[in-house]
Amino acid sequence: MKLEVEAAIPPGDLAVNRAWRKTADGMAKSAIYKESRDLLRDEFRLAHDGTCTDWVAVEIVEYWPEDKGDVDAPIKGVLDAMQAARVVLDDKQVQIVTAAKRVDADNPRILVRVESL
Repeated sequence: MKLEVEAAIPPGDLAVNRAWRKTADGMAKSAIYKESRDLLRDEFRLAHDGTCTDWVAVEIVEYWPEDKGDVDAPIKGVLDAMQAARVVLDDKQVQIVTAAKRVDADNPRILVRVESL
């Protein structure tokens, strides 16, 4: 399997440190994280035609609106979106993750490539 998806999501919106917020009932995933993850999930659903059961490698290229944020910030959000879209059965299938950070103030986005090993 080979798959490439690009989504107009600022990488920081998928950041783990933004994923959780305190509520009166404890902790809950933030709305912006859920919306961003779901948008990426929908892009994955459009791009693939079946669930991969092999080990996979994932390459993430993050285009941030400014030079802030950590390169590892959106990785978990990307893997969650892949699993929710049934690109993989379980994100435990991901054996290799590479991430690169770029700055593009005019077009923040995430580019994700997935390939069977």
